[in-house]
Amino acid sequence: MAQRNPRIAKDVPIVEISTQEFLQNNKNAINWMELKVAEVINEREHSLLSQYMEGNKDSKSQLIEDCGHEFAKTLLNLASNLHVDKYIKYILCLIDEMLELNVENVFLFANQNEPYKPFYSLLERGNKNSFVNSKASKIISQILVHQPDEQAASAVFFWCGEQLQLPDLTEKIRALNALQILLRNDDFRLIFDSDDGLNRLGQTLNFKFGGANKLQIQVLYQTLFCFWLMSYNPKIADSFGQTNYISKIIEFIRSFNIEKVTRVGLAILVNLLNKGIDNENNQQMIENGVMRVLEILQLKNWSDEDVISDLEKLTEVLEANIVELSSFDIYQNEVESGSLDWNNPAHKSEKFWRENVMKFENDDFYLLGILINILEDSQDATILAIALNDLGQFLKFHPRGRLLLIRKLNAKAQIMEKLTHQDPEVQRHALLCTQKLLIVNWEYL
Repeated sequence: MAQRNPRIAKDVPIVEISTQEFLQNNKNAINWMELKVAEVINEREHSLLSQYMEGNKDSKSQLIEDCGHEFAKTLLNLASNLHVDKYIKYILCLIDEMLELNVENVFLFANQNEPYKPFYSLLERGNKNSFVNSKASKIISQILVHQPDEQAASAVFFWCGEQLQLPDLTEKIRALNALQILLRNDDFRLIFDSDDGLNRLGQTLNFKFGGANKLQIQVLYQTLFCFWLMSYNPKIADSFGQTNYISKIIEFIRSFNIEKVTRVGLAILVNLLNKGIDNENNQQMIENGVMRVLEILQLKNWSDEDVISDLEKLTEVLEANIVELSSFDIYQNEVESGSLDWNNPAHKSEKFWRENVMKFENDDFYLLGILINILEDSQDATILAIALNDLGQFLKFHPRGRLLLIRKLNAKAQIMEKLTHQDPEVQRHALLCTQKLLIVNWEYL
């Protein structure tokens, strides 16, 4: 499948000074002659560095065309052997500038002997300079994508995992920047996934929807982007159904009215369609209210053709699934989740209760037990009202409903206790349920 790009370039934030700004601001602070005198570089290397630094964009490109392999080797040697902070930063920016001048320049580094070593050494030493970490992780990731090496990639993934656990959001963003490059490679996706990659990413999403600031939203977007890249691998896409990330993605789309979040969130869901055991990803989407989210999004005027296409694809596939899926299976999964929602028509459908009421006897009245436990434990008024409604539906349609709830399941006290609940909807449903519980001929109510 071709991998669409949800316009990442314009969305990645600048969390420190740019390469060009750094080179310009520090041009006079670097003394190449000092390195020559110290025999760190030779006459030829000094000449290449001086020519490059004194040139404009065209002359730099020409030097790279004429002496690129030699110049790249010089920069790699300096990155390996220098330990003075100002020189390390400057060398990293020179390399980054070369990659920005022409993406093909990455092969000048990738084709050198052990091109990853100097950059990973900078990351591995626990460098406290975030600017160095940012540039080193970016460069090594670009080299790895063009010249894959599983051992080096594993080492970078380990570094990314450590950064993602830091409280500083800008450090998380630096790790996510590297991951967004590395996860374009399918083999690297599997390496990251084998080290609990999905959950490492998911840990970055622990913030409240209502209070997210700009940096948190950027972390959210870039994390979703990494999820999107991971979802292109069928094995990883199947595993999403064993996590709670599908429900989180839907909640993010629902809660954040931000186009880039919507765009990449929908792109993930499209990749997850028809994946998982028995298409469990589709079922999770349906159970978590995605159809209502899609309905609301389709009311907007989207200029992005990818968003329009994804909305149509999700709606088409999931509507067909809703017809295929057993409504009782959907209902059971909802009850088991404890998150009851009026959007599920089963709660008010006489047809559903008439056709399925005897299934509530399965597993020693397992589902009824959960509904009763909800009455005892839940603090959510809507969920309590729905639980009371469903117990009332059971009483209405099961021939021995009253006896079962009173004598076998001892639910009378829990139901009647809600008559004095502070929420009027809970009181109303408790009253209706109590009437059905106490009056034999409930059909006259």
